[in-house]
Amino acid sequence: MKNKKITKDTIGGSHRSSHSSGHHRSAANATEVNNAIGAAMFMYMDDDSKSRFEEIMERIKEMSHNCLFLLRTEIRCHAHFYIDLAIREGSYAPLSEAVEPDPYVVSLNKDLSSIEEALGRRLRDSALLFVFDGVPQLLGSLLGANAKYVGQINQFGVLRIARNVFALQKVRT
Repeated sequence: MKNKKITKDTIGGSHRSSHSSGHHRSAANATEVNNAIGAAMFMYMDDDSKSRFEEIMERIKEMSHNCLFLLRTEIRCHAHFYIDLAIREGSYAPLSEAVEPDPYVVSLNKDLSSIEEALGRRLRDSALLFVFDGVPQLLGSLLGANAKYVGQINQFGVLRIARNVFALQKVRT
């Protein structure tokens, strides 16, 4: 898996446009006010205070990068956990056709959607893209790698796998 470098541009991209503009306007205004206050405070600091302030800001930026990496890792752990359960505990030789994907696939989709919705309200587009980058490809790889754990399979099981794949294709493509 290729690591993406987080830069100021990665985190500082435009806000997601799918949310209400009022929320983004107020968030942008708050950021502008905070920047103005910070600049005014910085002007009146002595050199030692400025240096300490810059150190603190650098530490906060480092912590924000670590949080994004943690979120990225958490999403991938979720994927591994649920795909593994879906394959190992799924029934792929049912007596009739299943109309729904595997319950673990449904749970994974719900979790990923909830995570994306919550993060979408708090992160900029570029940071959200960083967190979810490569997830669809990972899901496909996990399905393929775990296929060896499918026990008996029949035509209805093949259809269930197809439903799982179709359901997972809806995840952030």
